[in-house]
Formats: sequence, C-alpha cells, structure tokens
Amino acid sequence: MELNLKNDIIFKAFFAKQGNQKYLKSFLEALLKEKIQKIEIMRRSKFTSNEKRRQIRKNRYKSNNK
Repeated sequence: MELNLKNDIIFKAFFAKQGNQKYLKSFLEALLKEKIQKIEIMRRSKFTSNEKRRQIRKNRYKSNNK
C-alpha cells in the first residue's frame, strides 16, 4: 500500500512526528516563500494503528459480555 501525503491523517502523522521538523520546515518555506528560522512541534499527535483499534474493541467486547 502506498501512502499518500495528501491524506490529512498521513500528512499530520508525518509532519507532526518528532524528527521530521526539517521536512515540515522545508514544506512551509516552499509554501510561504519565506525563510523560517525555527520549527517546534508543540503538541504530539496520537495515532493508533487499525490493529491496535481492533484489539481495543475486542477487549471492550469481551469485558462487556462476561
């Protein structure tokens, strides 16, 4: 499966990830046509994989149906 950065979730996950500040800085500079001195990611985004969500649902189902 190919990831498409046009997808909002993928876009946010990629650019908000610690360590990817240089990509975010480059993207914003190209978009705004201005030099950016510093990039700081203020809030860490929380994404869970589909597998993790399935496991959470499965655990909830088990606990509700005892």
